[in-house]
Amino acid sequence: MITGLNLTSEERLIEKLSQFRTVIMPDFFIDRIVKLPSFSDFLTNIEVKREAGGGSIHSIEQVEMRGGNAANVAYGLGRLGVGVNLIAVANKSAEALLRHVFSPLPNVSIDTVDGRPGYTVALEFPHQDRLVNVMLSDVGEVGDFTPDKMPVDCWEKIRNADLVGVFNWAANRKGSELAEHVFQEASENGVMTYFAPADVSGRRSEIPKLLSALQGTLDVLSINENEARVIAEMLSIDRLPIDYLPDHIARCVELISDVIGTRVDMHTPFGSASSYEEVTYFSPSFEAERRISTGAGDVWDSANITGHLLKLDPPERLRLANAAAALYISSLDAESPSTTRILSLLEKSI
Repeated sequence: MITGLNLTSEERLIEKLSQFRTVIMPDFFIDRIVKLPSFSDFLTNIEVKREAGGGSIHSIEQVEMRGGNAANVAYGLGRLGVGVNLIAVANKSAEALLRHVFSPLPNVSIDTVDGRPGYTVALEFPHQDRLVNVMLSDVGEVGDFTPDKMPVDCWEKIRNADLVGVFNWAANRKGSELAEHVFQEASENGVMTYFAPADVSGRRSEIPKLLSALQGTLDVLSINENEARVIAEMLSIDRLPIDYLPDHIARCVELISDVIGTRVDMHTPFGSASSYEEVTYFSPSFEAERRISTGAGDVWDSANITGHLLKLDPPERLRLANAAAALYISSLDAESPSTTRILSLLEKSI
């Protein structure tokens, strides 16, 4: 059991989690994972087919699944037993799929904004002893989600939440406007705000203005190591080295946090860190066989949010999130872990 919870049983923890209310938005993607034994062989096969005028490459394992940072985080929170209201862009057919996917989770409610969802093809392949992915995304109408498209009753849900999270700013051309309005509304009502912008490299020039606009209303910025490098560059601070060590991770989050004046949480394959007001913590990743490369960050965010809701001390919160990510990447079914499985891993690792 995590000592900071001050709970005597798993049942009491699950009961406590069910009492929290979170609002998560705005993206839902339909993902296809393409598992490649070798990226170089794949490129060679494409070239052969191109020269031949086209054709099929057989025996490529593929999986279709729920995607989108907001949808994945909402699902992960739902699996942990947290109350969730997911606000996502989806047309009729996508909404039917979305509701089917979430049907086993009665603690998750869904509000949709009519529009074409996103679509992603993720190429997954081994690289330098790691499993990595390259994602080819069509952002759909997620790319034009403005505050005025929010269902009217959702603003009341935002005001009454314990935490509001805005995800995948990078895919939404109007994402800055959405985050500013949502976080202002949340902040004025004492609601914790959580922002995970996703791959910011294509919009790097907007980062300083965005982070400046969110000062005073943003409680937690959640990023991975690649996003941290871009943000550090745009804030003119030391970048995270390519061959980084735990000390580099801790130093990077501390520098970013000092500049933007809010807590920064960062997850990497080797560990995670959290920094605020020059107090920084690092927690190493759990050892796990990596069977899945797509979606681990969303599972980490789900557990990290849960730790914030429970007001865990940063080291315990990071450890909780790292355990959730380890269980996910080593799973055979790409399923977000339950509270029971996470607690079991934490107890075994003491």
